Amino acid sequence: MSKFITKKEIKSAVKIAGVYTGLILGAGFASGRELTDFFARYGVISYAGIVLSGIIFALCGWAVTDICVVNKIDSYEDFSKLIFGKRLGVFIEYAVALFLIVLFATMLAASGAAFREAFKLPDMLGVMLCGVFCLVIFLFGAEAFVRINVVLAPVMVVGGVFIGLYSFFTETVPVFKLSGGALVYNWVTQSLVYACYNIVTAVSVLSCMREFTVSRKAAKYGGIAGGAALSLLGAALLIPLIVNYNSVSAYEIPMMYLVNMYSRHVKAVYMTVLLSAIVTTAVGNGYAFVLWLGGKVNVKKIYIKIFVTVLAVGMSSFGFSSFVGRIYPLFGFIGVLQIVRIIWFFARASILKFFCNARKINV
Repeated sequence: MSKFITKKEIKSAVKIAGVYTGLILGAGFASGRELTDFFARYGVISYAGIVLSGIIFALCGWAVTDICVVNKIDSYEDFSKLIFGKRLGVFIEYAVALFLIVLFATMLAASGAAFREAFKLPDMLGVMLCGVFCLVIFLFGAEAFVRINVVLAPVMVVGGVFIGLYSFFTETVPVFKLSGGALVYNWVTQSLVYACYNIVTAVSVLSCMREFTVSRKAAKYGGIAGGAALSLLGAALLIPLIVNYNSVSAYEIPMMYLVNMYSRHVKAVYMTVLLSAIVTTAVGNGYAFVLWLGGKVNVKKIYIKIFVTVLAVGMSSFGFSSFVGRIYPLFGFIGVLQIVRIIWFFARASILKFFCNARKINV
């Protein structure tokens, strides 16, 4: 086996990284709400937190895609049964499926809110446009789903880094001189909770990526690149959020409040990042639910795709904050369980392979 990564493997790794990054960078991330709640309150030490989360994302992304390649897994149903066993795997599978459709609907609602805040247009217009766009991607299949993430993920990262650098050079208070609150040690716990919560739906999509994963090396670099991109973008957006934490913490969309103080060009860049994040997460969660439902019912795929989109559009008109708040502990637990089991399964297989190779060498 060549020590160097081939052109084909690079393309495969880029696809994996693009899909992975697009899944995590939802409205909660791009709006600054999650970054404010989980990281910015701890001041400069929050950079360690975002790096820790990125390492967890990188390791899990690598592990999931590698496990699927080695075990020839093409669906989340098979993946969950392999990792958790048949009984627990079924429970995890259905719980994650519920979460997928809820997040799909939530992203559609977020697109409506973005249209209202940025363009003063009705929420439903944003919801419908995002819904139609997602349906078109669903109809074109897996290749279109991967391509949209590969295109938009770099846009999000580059745009977010630009905003972070702009803020760094224009803020009057040096970000690296700011400290967090009294409970600074909580940044470790918060980083772990953030990573665990977000890994739930990401795993369900990554486990269906084997057809785009040409080798274990591509799986490795794709997962690591995805984690690195998330850390880079998070670190960039944290700059203005840390500096202005006392001002933005009360806002539902903290980054929108901040960019309104910058030039219209910076605001345009941010809206591109926000809408891209909403679209990629909506498409990712919606497509994963379509795949899951398609494996459960004997109905033409086109009808399933239309049904899922219409269902999510309808659900987006309701208030989901209390519902998500009630099931948050459940999915936090599932996220922790997933990370522990995935890393254990991956590490055990790697250790066994190492000893087997060592034994062959000695013989």
